[in-house]
Amino acid sequence: MAASQVGRRTLGDSWAVGLATACLALGAPGLLLGSFHLLEWSAVCLVLLAFAGRRARWAATGAATLAGLGGLYVAIDHLRKIGGPADLSHWSYVVGGLLVVALTLVQLAGRVPRSRRLDPVVLVAIQLAVGLVARWSYEFISGAGLNPNLYGPDGWTTPFAVELPILALGFAGVGLGVSRGWRDSLNRLGIARPTWWQALAAVLAALAMGLVNVPANMLAYWLTPDALDAISAILDKTQLGLGLALVFAVLAGISEEVLFRGALQPRAGIVITALLFTAIHVHYGATPIAASVFVAGLAYGWLRRHMNTTTAIMAHATTDIAASLPSGFARFGLLFVAVAIAFAAIRAEGYSWSRYLVPPAVAGVFLVLGSGVVALTGSAIAWRAFGVAAFLAMAVAVAVEGLRSRSRVLVGCGVAAFLAAAVIHWSIPWPGPTRWMALPAWLISLVAGVGVWYRLASSRYEEEVSVAD
Repeated sequence: MAASQVGRRTLGDSWAVGLATACLALGAPGLLLGSFHLLEWSAVCLVLLAFAGRRARWAATGAATLAGLGGLYVAIDHLRKIGGPADLSHWSYVVGGLLVVALTLVQLAGRVPRSRRLDPVVLVAIQLAVGLVARWSYEFISGAGLNPNLYGPDGWTTPFAVELPILALGFAGVGLGVSRGWRDSLNRLGIARPTWWQALAAVLAALAMGLVNVPANMLAYWLTPDALDAISAILDKTQLGLGLALVFAVLAGISEEVLFRGALQPRAGIVITALLFTAIHVHYGATPIAASVFVAGLAYGWLRRHMNTTTAIMAHATTDIAASLPSGFARFGLLFVAVAIAFAAIRAEGYSWSRYLVPPAVAGVFLVLGSGVVALTGSAIAWRAFGVAAFLAMAVAVAVEGLRSRSRVLVGCGVAAFLAAAVIHWSIPWPGPTRWMALPAWLISLVAGVGVWYRLASSRYEEEVSVAD
């Protein structure tokens, strides 16, 4: 074997040691040792041992045994803490620990044929999922997850100590250094160079998640006001500055997507992965905000399935970055970035702008400008005025196109749809909660108008192409 190959193999085998060393060096005193993050690093070692167990029987037995002993210790430790009805939350860990032990015993039982034993990696993954669900249940039942007094302020080293173990677990989940090298691991994780269209999809997903957060917060205010106050207090206590929030957003997007969408989803599916992704956000409890995290997990999973994990990473990081900024500024910024990426994507593929795209482009510019004025001034009148201008421009474009078309009824429907959208847009009290009552009618009118314009423009374009041919 060449010296260069030996060096690459050594690097591949020692990646976990390097990440763990970086985590120890960057971790704040007392944050790692004796904490949940130390258990995460133990899980990394356990998963790597399980991958070795696919070839060596002793490694498979060792991984199952260590997981069972860990579950037994957790069950006994929390069983000792149960002293009355008020300590029922500890039963989550007791049940979870015993379930982990039972899985180990079933795997190691002599009566189970070798052909029916679980793959050692699958076994450890199920046991870790049981532990994660037990932790979420304990935090929810005990109220510890929503107790601001149990949280401390984040420092510049906190994002690395929190997220690097998750990143390492994602790499371990594909057997990096044991059964795969770097290139094969990245392919398995779905890490690839994104296209401009994938970047646009990520930004649009982040914009959609920002819109989902609005009704989620409103429902939390109505249904779980105390929990919402606790969540706000936790965020105010832990997040101490925009710079730190941005670092956390980028690291969370990379680490959590590598683990959940990259390593886990191809085996567990979108829904189960989204549920486990939601379970790590214990500070949201069982609230509508936690439900919005689940919806985000489904969206990132869809991006992973139909594109790649890199797109999900960009969407996740962009969503968290936007959440760290003032809402109006974030939405304007996302719209501006989406338009810029759309231009770049079209030019990158060698397409030229058709004149039929000019009216929608003008309407889009009006909407972006309106969002920008709202973000800078806080005045909703600008959003109304620019929005009405956008829809009137589209109505005029449909009418002009109608002069060349025989589809008078279709043209009339298109003009009526954009005029209705303009009237509703001007009439909706955007700062008030009643805007959600008129929003469906606004969306229906807008979709109908855009559909008519697309039909007219595409028909005209096909006629011109056939004449030219």
